[in-house]
Amino acid sequence: MVAALPGVSSGKALVRKALFSMARIDRIHIIGCARSGTTMLHLAMGCFSDVMLSGTETPVGYPWALERAGIAFRMAWRPGRKCYITKRNPGWFKPEQQDEFLAQTRLENVGLIHLVRDPRDVMLSRHAGSKSCISGEPFVSAERWYNSIKGADRIFASLADYSRKLTLRYEDLVTAPERAEQMIAAAFGLCRHPDALPINHVKDNFERLRIRYSPSAIMALNGLRNMDSNSIGRWRNSSKAESTEALEPHIRSRLEAFCAENGYQQIGVASTLN
Repeated sequence: MVAALPGVSSGKALVRKALFSMARIDRIHIIGCARSGTTMLHLAMGCFSDVMLSGTETPVGYPWALERAGIAFRMAWRPGRKCYITKRNPGWFKPEQQDEFLAQTRLENVGLIHLVRDPRDVMLSRHAGSKSCISGEPFVSAERWYNSIKGADRIFASLADYSRKLTLRYEDLVTAPERAEQMIAAAFGLCRHPDALPINHVKDNFERLRIRYSPSAIMALNGLRNMDSNSIGRWRNSSKAESTEALEPHIRSRLEAFCAENGYQQIGVASTLN
């Protein structure tokens, strides 16, 4: 029995599932803290065969019924399995959205990718066009990072028995792209498009495969580009250093544990976030 989704009847959720099932369209949803590279990964997934990318940030239940009907009508004639790939909406990690997220994920057997990144680079990153960027402030605060990671912890703990999930490091995506691509392909049954370059050639693949995407999302990346290792470890050379001692104890504790869990350089008493 399908649990009722908050704000959405289970009947509507089942209709959405049926529309994609009939057209043999699978789902993958990307989660992760803002400025962790989720948009870059979403764009990069265009390198795979028979995939479609959502144009905006969305809840895990997207596309809605009418949109799915149109997609299913256009895609049903194609042989084999297809995959529709979405990326998290801004409030995905909030506790009040968790029940809906989990119910929809299990209902549609949605593949989940949690993209993680060194939190010191996350909290240093700017979002082009945002008020924080104009003011010179980081886009992601320590508190926002903490709440996002806490949300991902809850989701993955609740899906401990769920096989279609993958945690991927942004740093590995950029510096070891072929291995990262193989991990994604193996986890979700994808293969690279015959005309595509490896997953890190984002701009090149958009041009080669004529992929369409939201202009506002591309603007947030400061323009469409291939992946660049210069985006890794910027915190080491930042002049805007903030001691970890300034953090709330619960945030510092989770940050240190997160770095240990994901193989990031450990943070000492005298080291910095930014």
